[in-house]
Amino acid sequence: MDKLKIDKKGYVTFYAAAEYNGKLYIADRDNRGLLEYDLTTGETIIKNVFMAENYMNNYWSAFTYKNEIWFVPLRDYQKFAIYNIDDNKITFMSFPKSEHRCDYIPFMDYQIIGENVYLIPAHYDSILKINLQTRETARISIGVEEYAGDGYPITMASIVIEDKIVMCPCNNKKVIVFDTNMDRVIECIELEYTNIYSNIGIYYDNIVLIPDDLNNAICEVNIRDKSYKYKAILCEDEYKKLKYPGIIVDDNDIYFFPDNGTAILVYDYLNESMRYNEVCIKDSTRKLKYVKGEKIKQHLHIALSDDSKNPCILISNGSVETIELKLPADFFVRELFMEMKEREKYDICNSANL
Repeated sequence: MDKLKIDKKGYVTFYAAAEYNGKLYIADRDNRGLLEYDLTTGETIIKNVFMAENYMNNYWSAFTYKNEIWFVPLRDYQKFAIYNIDDNKITFMSFPKSEHRCDYIPFMDYQIIGENVYLIPAHYDSILKINLQTRETARISIGVEEYAGDGYPITMASIVIEDKIVMCPCNNKKVIVFDTNMDRVIECIELEYTNIYSNIGIYYDNIVLIPDDLNNAICEVNIRDKSYKYKAILCEDEYKKLKYPGIIVDDNDIYFFPDNGTAILVYDYLNESMRYNEVCIKDSTRKLKYVKGEKIKQHLHIALSDDSKNPCILISNGSVETIELKLPADFFVRELFMEMKEREKYDICNSANL
């Protein structure tokens, strides 16, 4: 891994992005623009604007289905935004609200199985299943209502094994196994300890739960016989003082992106060895602050920054590089003009009761 450099400047950062034909489609976190970023050339253009609500920073994640990009809302009272790449249009879709308190980040993860997407709850009180063809929705209880509304995420990540979704617990002990053929929970494995696990992987058919605190152990779970064991993460003590909420699993390597640190850690899980990659930060007052790791597709991941002082980071086939959205000089004027045009259409439709 080459040494990364972070300059003394502001970066355009984001939470929600999905890939289609070598391009990322991104929800601009600080404005309302829908951006297209070419992964080869780095060219960035504005494709459309989001006009569902009068808020910026509306979307927490995104996924691709056929020629559509679905943007998942950041708040319970907002809507899904569905961008059709072919006709460059955005439609919006509401969804059933949680019956428990859910102010922020209803869904932490998703899994697409056939024509359905399963939205995995963070603060929502159930799985939300959406048929991506008909757009019908269904709330499916997975027995986590007791945790909903307590201010902590219920799950942080998930993984699919043999049509079963295994969920990574956060601040609780339940490893939930959900069968997508029957749409119900078939196993709930109770762990010994409550930890915050930020990501999940599969090694030798075992599920591996990865903590954001390196003082805690990885938990390796066999969902067939419901056994589990804890394995310490071998790491130098100085790096154990931080939390690592941005975790990415790519084959044998587990990437740890810190909250308020200066290094990216890479743990070879099978060989139990850690590599320490210090980042060249030009401004000595800055620290690396990453909020989550996102799998875009196989061998393509993004570490998502928590502020404009740190760029989002792309991991592609073992290569690590910063994402610098090269906005054209008239970008914000064009975005404002597009927003005004969309708002004018919106006002006309409302006045005509369309």
